Amino acid sequence: MEAMRTSLPATVRTPSQPRERIVWKVCAWSGPLWIVGALIAVFWVARWFPPPQEDWDLPTLVNFYADNSVRSRIGMGAMVFLSAFYLLWTMAIARIMRELEGTSFAPLTILGICGGFGTFFTTILLSILWAAAAFQASRMDAWK
Repeated sequence: MEAMRTSLPATVRTPSQPRERIVWKVCAWSGPLWIVGALIAVFWVARWFPPPQEDWDLPTLVNFYADNSVRSRIGMGAMVFLSAFYLLWTMAIARIMRELEGTSFAPLTILGICGGFGTFFTTILLSILWAAAAFQASRMDAWK
């Protein structure tokens, strides 16, 4: 019976170990990449900082968004792309939480995953809505 065992020697590494290490590094760096990318997309590309002043009348506000509509489209398109990095980061955190909980049913992990998916979809939805509004801002000549 001993001769029929088909196990690998202790010195042989399985292919999943280096791959798993690479996946963990990608997931770990996706969080800081998402934060930096989102700040660049919103503040530098879309130029949403400083925000429009609250005492602007409607034609001034429409002119502001019409003048910055291309930058807003590019910035919000980048936010849709970058939201995938947030989802990777959420899954990495959820896996660590599951190991820390130590049970087969991990309610905090499930809540973390649900919260991550909620933020992921909210970011995508709001970015698409802002990009659509940026397309319409340049067409609203009636307000000028």
